[in-house]
Amino acid sequence: MFHRLKNDFRLSIITLLGISGLVGITPFAVLRFMQGNLLAGVVDSAILGGIATSMAYAWLTGDTRRTGLVMAIISSYGAVVVGSIVGDPGLFWLYPCLVTSFFLVGPRIAVGINLSAILAMMVVGLAFSSQEQMWSFSSTAVVVSACAYVFAHRNHSQRRRLEQLATIDPLTGVKNRRSMDEELDVAAANAERSGLPYALVLLDLDHFKKINDEYGHGVGDDVLTELVALLESNTRRSDQLFRYGGEEFVLLLPGVDGVNLRAVMNNLQQVLRKYMKHPGGPITRCTPPRKPGVTGLSMPRILVSPCQSRFPRLQAECLHQRVWKAGNETGASRVTGWRRSARPSVLPRNPQRPAPAIPSR
Repeated sequence: MFHRLKNDFRLSIITLLGISGLVGITPFAVLRFMQGNLLAGVVDSAILGGIATSMAYAWLTGDTRRTGLVMAIISSYGAVVVGSIVGDPGLFWLYPCLVTSFFLVGPRIAVGINLSAILAMMVVGLAFSSQEQMWSFSSTAVVVSACAYVFAHRNHSQRRRLEQLATIDPLTGVKNRRSMDEELDVAAANAERSGLPYALVLLDLDHFKKINDEYGHGVGDDVLTELVALLESNTRRSDQLFRYGGEEFVLLLPGVDGVNLRAVMNNLQQVLRKYMKHPGGPITRCTPPRKPGVTGLSMPRILVSPCQSRFPRLQAECLHQRVWKAGNETGASRVTGWRRSARPSVLPRNPQRPAPAIPSR
């Protein structure tokens, strides 16, 4: 529970604001029933029920976007209804709702909800005792919304920047290992719930150090970015690519089982062998230099496995260990299959049937 609150900002905001709403509104709902104001008590009870249901939905499904929108609508328009019923005391409830809307939804949506709530309060007019009070309230409510918008917009852009720095590899632009851990947990939960197969692929550039040593790290970076570009253009939109570390990358392929995985990876390696190049020419298996100063770089060694583990992070670690063992046992420039409690084995190509192409992005 606390782990989810710590790692899911929107869920933590929904939970905090939901609990605050329940604690703050419940006494007034009880008071209004005790005073005989049944209509206001029913409205307060409906608001409490909507907040509690929304919180439960967010925790059960993880859908914090819909939950935030529903809670923002319930709180803002609920405050309008309460203000129209009880008069002056109800006006003050709209102010915190105007601010919390910006925490629950995006700034633009929050502005729309707030302005429509203020306009609805003015049109109904039952909460105001005079025109002066109505325009004073409306003006201050708009100012509060404007200040909250500036704060929320700046906070939103900074959060997006921080999330990008925390989850995206700055060199290649693909997701990093931290993001991979999160996505593997999501994939494992989805596979257990729906039965959808997943494949986990580890790609490793053999002898990549030779490029950095002989041509410099700038050229090595270019090779990595070219590899990522080829992988992204020859995989599906639903496939996810992560930089595991150094010259190692991980592919997560939903809907791919062990039968199709072999053909898909053989085809991908053929694409990489054909198009990947470095200053010495095409990237091939390491061979003696054809002329002074030119060496070859091995094709990626690819280790594949159907993602059958309930602990996909552990399976990724196992793949990482096996890729080195596979290199020693089967050599470089290989597509190697591995299943738990099984030794790595080279996946042979079928000369009778060409490997199917992966749908491009």
